[in-house]
Amino acid sequence: LSFIHSRPPLKGEIYITEVLPDAEAYASEFIEVFNVSSSYISTTYTRVELSSGSTIKEFILPSLILSPGEIIAFCPDTLTLQRTHPHHGKL
Repeated sequence: LSFIHSRPPLKGEIYITEVLPDAEAYASEFIEVFNVSSSYISTTYTRVELSSGSTIKEFILPSLILSPGEIIAFCPDTLTLQRTHPHHGKL
């Protein structure tokens, strides 16, 4: 039995590496994040806001633990994202 200690992200520990905020009919909107820290990061209560002019798009991340160096895409429709972006590993 092993336990992992995780914590909320500190400023600069999670990078947004790719975004598709307003997907076309054939795709699914998503946000891809990268844990650049050497710590296990919890996404519980983590919210990401993207803005362009007066438009703000909010992503509420599901609760999970990101391993150090892990990249993950969050989206409401994982099947469509896997079909349109097969290079993504973990969704």
